[in-house]
Amino acid sequence: DGELMLYDFDASDAGEDTSNSGDDQLIIISMETGSDLSWSIVQIQISIDGAAPITCDNPGQSGGDCGSIEYGNTADSTWSVGDGVTIVESGSNLCSGGCGIEYTIIDAREGMIIASGNSYAY
Repeated sequence: DGELMLYDFDASDAGEDTSNSGDDQLIIISMETGSDLSWSIVQIQISIDGAAPITCDNPGQSGGDCGSIEYGNTADSTWSVGDGVTIVESGSNLCSGGCGIEYTIIDAREGMIIASGNSYAY
């Protein structure tokens, strides 16, 4: 609709050593600047060490190879400034012994990339 939306996200290691299990916490992504995003339109994709991207389940969903656990204000259904997610393995060993992770946050309704970046899970 011609309205410019600016977002800034920060990503870092989740602080847990990665292992051969399929339930590691990988990275934390927090919204630093931007308007509220409804979880119904948000799609988070990650690429591990340059592999093909996979789509992670949004908070409250399950079934994929990775998921996201929301922190901050979890009482609403939006991703807001100050809120964030921890990207976790969901039964699949995606990273062991450390890996580079490229993330992409997509507005699935508009088919637009909102933000992308890189982090490392140790």
